[in-house]
Amino acid sequence: PTTAIIKSHGYAILHNYRKDRPGGEASMSLTPVLYQKSTNTFEFVIASLKSVNGTKIMFLVVYRPGNMCTAFNNELDKLISDLLLKCDCLVLAGDLNLHFDNSEKKLDKQALQMLESCGMKRYVFEPTHISGNSLDQIFIFSLHDQMQCTEITVDSRNTLLSDHFPVYCVLSITYE
Repeated sequence: PTTAIIKSHGYAILHNYRKDRPGGEASMSLTPVLYQKSTNTFEFVIASLKSVNGTKIMFLVVYRPGNMCTAFNNELDKLISDLLLKCDCLVLAGDLNLHFDNSEKKLDKQALQMLESCGMKRYVFEPTHISGNSLDQIFIFSLHDQMQCTEITVDSRNTLLSDHFPVYCVLSITYE
């Protein structure tokens, strides 16, 4: 039903539907659809747009199922490095299933360090999962600091469809 409602408003839905197993998936509602793919350790969709002043913005939505492994950090690092060569701003969002609020986990800490070393800024700092962990994130790279992420809201009352809470934000571009 949710898919039909989104499509009825003229949007395409790009997602990696998981036929063989239950759980999350990477998905994005947009028009037009750009790219979807899976690696060995995560699923993702990418969309791109240009602002009125020519700023190229890419959106990367990621879903990482399963246990954390070094291969995830390597695959995500390669993908982000490739995308940063093609855009002025990169928005990374999704269910990364990393415990960003628990720096004791070595691989989770390495993932955060890798994202920060790429110039990605973290925006979600409160729990996004019913267990109290911050697993769902928004990271932004902005070449000239022209993209802002404001009004970040984690809807912790919304537990009807998932064990993860929806995360909302407002993205804006400043022009010089």
